[in-house]
Amino acid sequence: MVTHLDVFHITVVSQYLYSQTDFLALESVSKKYLNFPSNFHFNPIPLTRHNRHIFPHVETLHVYSELDETFGNTLEPSVVPLNETRSKNRLKNYSKKGLPKRETFYKIVVWYLVSYSSSLQTNHGSVDYKNVCYTLEDRNGYGSAIPNVIRTFGEGLFANEKFKTFSIPYKVTQLGCLCFSNCTSLSQIMFLDTLKVIQKGCFQKCGSISSLFLPNSVTSIGESCFSCCSNLLAVTLPTTIDVLCSETFSSCSSLTSIILPDTITLLEYAVFKGCVALVDIALPKTLKLVPESCFNNCRSIPQITLPSCVEQIGPHCFANNVLLTTIVLPPSLYQLGNFCFSFCASLKQIELPESILEIPSNCFSDCSLLSRISIPTQVTLIGDSCFKNCKNLGKVRMSQRIVAIGRECFRNCSALKKVEIPFKVELIKPLCFSGCCQLKRVEIPLHVKLIGSESFCGCSSLSRVYIPESVKTLGDKCFKGCISLKTVVVPKSVNRVGEKCFDEDVDVQYIY
Repeated sequence: MVTHLDVFHITVVSQYLYSQTDFLALESVSKKYLNFPSNFHFNPIPLTRHNRHIFPHVETLHVYSELDETFGNTLEPSVVPLNETRSKNRLKNYSKKGLPKRETFYKIVVWYLVSYSSSLQTNHGSVDYKNVCYTLEDRNGYGSAIPNVIRTFGEGLFANEKFKTFSIPYKVTQLGCLCFSNCTSLSQIMFLDTLKVIQKGCFQKCGSISSLFLPNSVTSIGESCFSCCSNLLAVTLPTTIDVLCSETFSSCSSLTSIILPDTITLLEYAVFKGCVALVDIALPKTLKLVPESCFNNCRSIPQITLPSCVEQIGPHCFANNVLLTTIVLPPSLYQLGNFCFSFCASLKQIELPESILEIPSNCFSDCSLLSRISIPTQVTLIGDSCFKNCKNLGKVRMSQRIVAIGRECFRNCSALKKVEIPFKVELIKPLCFSGCCQLKRVEIPLHVKLIGSESFCGCSSLSRVYIPESVKTLGDKCFKGCISLKTVVVPKSVNRVGEKCFDEDVDVQYIY
């Protein structure tokens, strides 16, 4: 069945067109749509001298941006100043033909942000400013009572004030940067369902706010919006939000639980960093990335189950979660960040999914109760200091696909008794097993060419080591402090033995 749209309905459809090209393309669809833009008495897209002929019957000029053509009419500047490049580009448009001749319109509707004082400069009714901002300068000049025409609160408008409650006026749709920052006595803020945008740092350091209920009209919350709200206990987020910006709730030291709606698809840097009282967190089901420092220093979370779609965990994400005992990682996860679980002092064991390809630097460093771990078979690299200071780690099963083990990887793993180094490894890097005081036996594979400085230093229980003929270099203090090591055979392939490589009482037998 073929559906035909008449000119009236195609005019309704045109509200979804955003450029001159869109309108010209629609005209070419059918002869009956030819010249249909001439039906408009206002411009649905920005007008220029070049496309003015497409909308010949415009009576009401809509100005969407300060950069838009005004056809010789003088309008007030935006609260957001043009940068130097944009200003030059605007002047360049007039450089050859000069300023356009003034064209009179029945009304001019201005959509970009202007200050309240600027809007008052236009004394006649032919200019209608739709987005009037009450700035700090306006407040100093006209007082704290908010005029009815205001749609936006300006930057720092009520910062550092001492009031206890505040109701956002019905017509206000946007709160500017730092608008209520450091209002330490503000305990109750009432939002209406007309509010759409809360900008960067708007309520940061409002230490008396204990709960937040944001209406479903809110579509955007800026960076650090509620950071350092030290008394904030509970938050209800609307389903209209799809992004939580960097440090939105960082250092909310009393926040105990939060449920993130499934509409949120992106968390940015350190959203909940330093929420030391946070116990329970429900993450969105569609989340693919848990970003850098997202839950860093959240010291009260006992367990976390990541959604089945999560593919990446960023650096420092769960670092310093000292009460975290259990975390369930999904099969979809393939990337871990540096210091991801470092200083998770209560984490006893963790199952890594087979999709993991690399275990990065310091990933599990200082997890002092971690007792065992199996490296997935697809892993080829274990980074520097990966398991450093895991003092309870007694057993590690490593994949035979591993080609590199980082320096200090197992340093001070004092419970580690046995380790089988994968046969593809060619370098045992400095301090790799230093301080593994219960390590009794180590099998060095045939492909190893270098045993780095202090790599087995302080392995006081190591009683036997076989150095294969592939080894060419033994680093400084390589086996120093291995007090149980009585005899060692150094093959003829070794052309350099570092200083203090062995203790003086070790019987070192060189084969020539």
